[in-house]
Amino acid sequence: MCNQKAPESGFTLIEVLIAFAIVAVALVAVVRAAGLCVVLAGRLRDRQTAMAVACDALTLDRTTARHREKAGDTRELDGARWTWTQRFSSGPTEGLRRVDIEVWREGDSASSARLTGFVRRGT
Repeated sequence: MCNQKAPESGFTLIEVLIAFAIVAVALVAVVRAAGLCVVLAGRLRDRQTAMAVACDALTLDRTTARHREKAGDTRELDGARWTWTQRFSSGPTEGLRRVDIEVWREGDSASSARLTGFVRRGT
């Protein structure tokens, strides 16, 4: 009689552990990427809201002569308080004034949006 062993099927314990380690590393990368997407989406939302505040301030400058003399203001929008400052300088022609508006979220040290526009003088 021959002493033959039947071929074994399946994976060894080392192979299974290596496969688990590879899957774990891949899952960690996916979770980190998802977290980064959430953070970036929040920053994008803040930038869009800040730009909306800047556009509103420029519209007020274009439609309300009294508002032009203000150096800035604060507004609540999208669940946060936003502060903007504006600076006036001479425009490209004598009939226009340049308006530079900078907006930041209350508590942030850096601005979230900057907008430059032009308004007519004397209106």
